[in-house]
Amino acid sequence: MAQFNPLNIEELLGNCMQYHHDSPSTLKACALVARSWVYAAQSHLFRAPIITHWSSTPAENALTWTRFIQTLHSSPHLIRHIRRLRIGSGMTANELPTLREIWTFQFTHLETVSLTMYRSELSLDSVVPLQQFLSLPTLRRLILHCSFGDWGLFVRLWDHCSPSLREIAFHCDQEPRPDPPPSLLPSHRGSTIPLESLYLGSVETLDYRLMRTPSLFDLSHLRILCIGWRSQISWSDFGPLVRNIQALSIVANVRISAVPTQSTLHLIASIQARATAIDLGSFPNLTSLRVFLPPWITTKARLTMATQLFSGITSANVIRSIVVATETATLDGHVCTTLDTVLSALPVLPPPKVKFELNADEYEGIWPYFVRLNSTNSVCSNL
Repeated sequence: MAQFNPLNIEELLGNCMQYHHDSPSTLKACALVARSWVYAAQSHLFRAPIITHWSSTPAENALTWTRFIQTLHSSPHLIRHIRRLRIGSGMTANELPTLREIWTFQFTHLETVSLTMYRSELSLDSVVPLQQFLSLPTLRRLILHCSFGDWGLFVRLWDHCSPSLREIAFHCDQEPRPDPPPSLLPSHRGSTIPLESLYLGSVETLDYRLMRTPSLFDLSHLRILCIGWRSQISWSDFGPLVRNIQALSIVANVRISAVPTQSTLHLIASIQARATAIDLGSFPNLTSLRVFLPPWITTKARLTMATQLFSGITSANVIRSIVVATETATLDGHVCTTLDTVLSALPVLPPPKVKFELNADEYEGIWPYFVRLNSTNSVCSNL
């Protein structure tokens, strides 16, 4: 009869265990139930092992990494389970030797890497082993938090990166040093990196300059674009590339166009940032839009920007989903009814689904204001 037990079917067992992915103790207990459960439990335990604790000291982090490497050396069958790694470091003398061991380890199935180098600057000592880490053939997504003062080192970071890399998220700061002319930056790559997904979260215009570094990135295949609140982006610099964008996430901020006839939203990415404009009519393949309405702008500015942004949507657009991210404190009755009027009148067929990034209790307090959207069952919570 054991052969008919559904929990002996590997696919079903794996799906059941995924609900306990955030409970290592439960997964360890599952591994002790039966030999047939071991593989599924190990797969979830080591899919995204927690090897960085933000409250730990550099010495404690180094000890955790040493144990992690020792575990992989003693049990190499666990390597195949690892899909994601998140590493945070101050790049101290205590941490660097062990970090180099991780960065030069031959992970066979690693897909996503998150690197945070806090209170430190990208250096030659870190770039060389990082080059090997980023060259892993299965690596597809990189999230990079770092500071750097040497553009040459930044360029070298990508010299041997994986040909499968398609998604990058930048959260970078640059030390106040002059940039060398792009023609003087060395590049040893044979081809550019064809990105499909890009998150620009660095300070001011740094992301733009990173993207414009010669021979590094190819944006002609870009499908997903996210703009953080610190970044200053001029949409004209993207040119015809916006026609390929299918998913867009933006932050509405301080300033509004002085020309009321244009459907534009000015996106400010830092407190002192210059305004840039976006026209959603220039995104013909956009199917998913996320807009964050921050609490630090006034209600009047919030409504004006939202109205101008959404009025840029035409019947030629193919938007299927609009996500509004905000806080309940910014959604009074007037804001909600105005959004209801604007969003229910969009000339898109079928009407896009409007989702609010609010939990159930918060959403319960605002949904009665969306009379028009509720009448077509076009509004819901996204959490």
